[in-house]
Formats: sequence, C-alpha cells, structure tokens
Amino acid sequence: IVSLIPIVFLFGSGLLEPSQLAKLPWHIILLAIGGSALSIAAQHSGYLQHISSRYINRLHWSLFVLVPTFFSLYKSQFVTCLLFIPAVIASNADAEIGSRESTIRFMLTFIGCSLGMALPISSMAGMMLEEIRDRHGSRRLRTRDFVMFGVPSTVIGFVVTLSAGKPLLEKLI
Repeated sequence: IVSLIPIVFLFGSGLLEPSQLAKLPWHIILLAIGGSALSIAAQHSGYLQHISSRYINRLHWSLFVLVPTFFSLYKSQFVTCLLFIPAVIASNADAEIGSRESTIRFMLTFIGCSLGMALPISSMAGMMLEEIRDRHGSRRLRTRDFVMFGVPSTVIGFVVTLSAGKPLLEKLI
C-alpha cells in the first residue's frame, strides 16, 4: 500500500503521464523487489540464524569482504546488502552492540557489498547509466564499458581492503 502513494501522487497530479509508465526501467524495479523478497524470506525462514550460528563466527575476516564482493558483481549492491547484512547481524546477536569485533565485521561486509562494479547490474547507478540513450535510441554505454573500468576498480578496491581494511579499522575503532 505504501508503494502506491508515489504512483498515485506522480500520475494523479500530472507530473508523469501514463505513457511514461511503459518507459520505466522495469527490469531494475523487479531486480530490487526480488532482492527484497529474497532477503525477507531468508530472515523469516530462520535460514540466516541457522547459517550465522553455525558458520559465520568461524569465518576468517577476509571472507566478510570476499563473499559479498563476489555476490555484488552478479547481483546489485543493494540486494547483496539485503542478503549479507542481516546474516552478520544474526551472527552478532550474542555480542555486545557496538563491540569492536562486530563493528569490524559490519564494516568489512559493507565494504565488500559496495565493491562490485564490473557489470551494469552491480549497482543501481550502473543500471540507470546503462539505460541512457543517445538521440538515435542507441545505448551510450555498453556492458564492455562497465567491465573495462569496473573490473580493475573492483580488484583494486578488494586488494586495498584486504591489505589495509582490517588493520585500519582496528586502529580507528
């Protein structure tokens, strides 16, 4: 019901016309909605609590960067956060809120979720940029443009985070 408010407002007020509804990037909207549904299902099914209680506390800190980075390359950063942040929260249920170790886990997971830049689907900004068209209707950016700049950016960010991330966080926190 809440999601209908902007639709009623935008189309009812005349800010958007019904013909513009067909031009919305529905694949982006459905990706975000699907990721949200997947995250909610994982939380309510007890799957996150099961996984986190058995495995997350035993993981090496580098996996809190590696696994979300890998997922964010093929899923959006938003969906990756929806999947991994609740698992990290569940794994820290017994830890004191704001404890040093739990804060470092959260930050490393957050950084890992944000590192994926290699494909247009890796971020909402990338998906929106991919939809930009020139006056002839051709896409201005192609997937190879994202790969050419995104892969080196992801690799450099990953290496910097692995080499300096935890030590830096330990000094700051």
